[in-house]
Amino acid sequence: ENLAKQQAQEEFEGSGIDRYQKQSKDAAKDALKVIERLKKVAPKVNWEYDNTITDENGNPIAGKVKGNTITVNPHYAGYDTPIHEIAHILIDSMGNNKVVKKAIEQLKGTKLWDEIAGRYPLSETYTEDMLAKEVLAEAIGREGAGIFDKVSEQSKFKQYLSYIFDWFKSKLGINKNVAKSLAKQII
Repeated sequence: ENLAKQQAQEEFEGSGIDRYQKQSKDAAKDALKVIERLKKVAPKVNWEYDNTITDENGNPIAGKVKGNTITVNPHYAGYDTPIHEIAHILIDSMGNNKVVKKAIEQLKGTKLWDEIAGRYPLSETYTEDMLAKEVLAEAIGREGAGIFDKVSEQSKFKQYLSYIFDWFKSKLGINKNVAKSLAKQII
């Protein structure tokens, strides 16, 4: 495990600033710090590092989830990437939950929804449900605070986010405050 951690550290630190960086020169190091925290919070999630992961069109991506394994591309990862990817596992674990549905409804029509819909157009293989989950994962990754124009909308979304963290806590036996503070520290 220490060897894997060292390899990940070298991969992240070696990524430098280039056109692949999402956030800042420290984004890759920040992402690694977040991953290390998430490993403690969600020990059943496996993490891999791969600077060659791509989407179905061959475009490099920051991360992806398959089952309980999250693969992160250190050349594209930002500090929000690990929490975004673990949010996919969380959303899928919650299933057809009414609060998740309400949170998604809250996000419809926002700039974030439009941004993600532009990045992932609907098709026969990419459904409205997939888009909705991607938008919610992105909102959780960004911690939701800056995506709404109205303060009242922000507080409603934060209530949904709080419910999601409570659910996460009950299912995985983690402290809600740890999960919430982790999300806040990322942003």
